[in-house]
Amino acid sequence: MVEGEDDTGQDFAWDLVLGVWSRQTEIDALIVRFSKNWKLARIAKVELTILRLAVYEILFSPDIPLRVALNEAIELSKRYGDENSRNFINGILDAIAKAVDSGEFAVTKEL
Repeated sequence: MVEGEDDTGQDFAWDLVLGVWSRQTEIDALIVRFSKNWKLARIAKVELTILRLAVYEILFSPDIPLRVALNEAIELSKRYGDENSRNFINGILDAIAKAVDSGEFAVTKEL
């Protein structure tokens, strides 16, 4: 980065990385639960990373709208995943979003 440049994007990225890392056990448990009991070892690393990031944004980043987190995850899956990634990620995140919308989590975001 060039000296004097605004590092807001870099700070935001590090906040996400550290947030996911600090809550990884909790996030992984939710991924397993909402993926119809898939074992984490069966989920490709790219998909798992995208899911972890999106779940963190959905549940622990109040300033990120639900739809934004979902759309970003889908776009990442299109770019970095295979032809099945999009549907797999969308299915899990949609189930989590519905749980958030129904009040299952202490999160207030519009679906």
